[in-house]
Amino acid sequence: MPPRPDSVAAEVLGPSGPVHFDFDFVPSAGGGKAIFRTDEIGMHEVMVTNEGEPVKGAPHFLRSMPRSKKDYEGTNVGGFQQPHPY
Repeated sequence: MPPRPDSVAAEVLGPSGPVHFDFDFVPSAGGGKAIFRTDEIGMHEVMVTNEGEPVKGAPHFLRSMPRSKKDYEGTNVGGFQQPHPY
């Protein structure tokens, strides 16, 4: 039986303190899922509870990293410049 959405809570602590977020828990047969987004880079501690008790593995630790996009015009293979297929 999945947990009731009203019995599940979460707190997130970021590098500079508590992170305020909308917690939308979606139950499923295996437990459920929720998503939070942060603008702060660094370690975050996520404490999820069900009926006031920490869920298995809690607290969870996540590292938020900046997005990285590298644009390559080609790669150097064997001394020849080869274009990427995209």
